[in-house]
Amino acid sequence: MIYVVLNAVPILLAAAVSWGITAAFEPRARTIWPGAVIFAAFAWMAAITAGALIVAPPQAGEWTMAIMTGVVLAIGFFIPARIIDDRNRAASWVASLLGGVRWLAVLLAQVLVMKTYGLVPPPGL
Repeated sequence: MIYVVLNAVPILLAAAVSWGITAAFEPRARTIWPGAVIFAAFAWMAAITAGALIVAPPQAGEWTMAIMTGVVLAIGFFIPARIIDDRNRAASWVASLLGGVRWLAVLLAQVLVMKTYGLVPPPGL
């Protein structure tokens, strides 16, 4: 996972943007501890997304693959997980829809930030 160290700046920038998007969707006061945990979780997500971007095949074009990586991660994992959680809590479908839109926005923002800033593949890749 040396690529995480090599790409610390774009990963942390992506995490910060993700945190801002979440604050726009769910404006509430956060104390230091939960805020730090949320930021760390966004940084981990960005690190995994960076790995997906680094190994994505470039056949469809660099930006097409980048955007589609965010879309596939959102539709394939984050939105279904949100729907499952919402159904288990008996939350409304509106909450699921808004949560899905938020996760799609977060992942697309992460992809855009990291691709714009630039990612460095690990040695030997």
